[in-house]
Amino acid sequence: TESAALAPTELQPISPGVAAVAPSMGVSKIMSPLEILVRARFSHRAFYGGQRCGKSYLTAIASHQLSLTGIKVFHMNLFSHGPEDGTYWIHATRSVQCDLSSISPDEAAPFIRQAQAILSEFKQTKDALLIVDEITSMGNLRSEHLENLQPFINGLVSYINAIRDSSKKRHKAVWTIAPGIVSAGLDQGVKELIKGLSPVLVSIPKDVSIMWEDQTLTTDLTVYGQLKINYQGISEPPVMDCDRMVLLDNIWMPMGDLPPLPQVAPPSLPDDEDKGSYWIDPGNGKWTAITSEGEGTGDSISAASDDLENRLNLE
Repeated sequence: TESAALAPTELQPISPGVAAVAPSMGVSKIMSPLEILVRARFSHRAFYGGQRCGKSYLTAIASHQLSLTGIKVFHMNLFSHGPEDGTYWIHATRSVQCDLSSISPDEAAPFIRQAQAILSEFKQTKDALLIVDEITSMGNLRSEHLENLQPFINGLVSYINAIRDSSKKRHKAVWTIAPGIVSAGLDQGVKELIKGLSPVLVSIPKDVSIMWEDQTLTTDLTVYGQLKINYQGISEPPVMDCDRMVLLDNIWMPMGDLPPLPQVAPPSLPDDEDKGSYWIDPGNGKWTAITSEGEGTGDSISAASDDLENRLNLE
């Protein structure tokens, strides 16, 4: 099977299970995965992990911390099927969230237009991070939405290919999130895109079980097996005494404790039955509800915050 090389970053391993910043960056302390993601902010990455392993939360926390430094976060999830999207991405400058699998191609058109608009604004913004969640659902060859999504996918792939070797100079990065990667079922453009990013795998260690709500979660090596096929030189998962571990820059390390996300209420949209997506302009505090029937701008909400430029509080 064709494999892609691991994308290089400025981080180098110092021993199994930990990583350090290269001496040229002037820092020598051992760092957690979160610290590495924040310091290597303009590295393109593909996040993977099974259900409820914490990949989306790690991504949300890291991007939130980056937003505190002035980086604009652009987020999209066109196949959202969990309640966390409503709270994970409040810090994003732009976010579009919906579940295309539950609507027709005609009804999906407004959401796809917003995704294209987010990509366009990301291209024009310096110090910017684009997060594309459920990227493999977007490129699923069996999806009835693939034809309509193709212009967006082509534009994203073309742009990433153009900036891949100069993203740090441009101060831009793209992060994707997916439960796994099965190349045989993916659109060629999506396949090439994610296989060219540096993989990040969040996993529960061997012989460890943790409780999530009323479910017991254990190690699932399926995703690791998929990454081993699609990325060259993936390190074998070690035995670790922690509840979650992360493969980052090809080094396994404990995830460590993550800080909580800020408790900020999402914008209140008028239609209780269709709150799947919204579009916020931090400049004037206005939100736009996106529904299958079109778009509608809401009342102004304040955009003031002491510690987060894009944190929104309802008036």
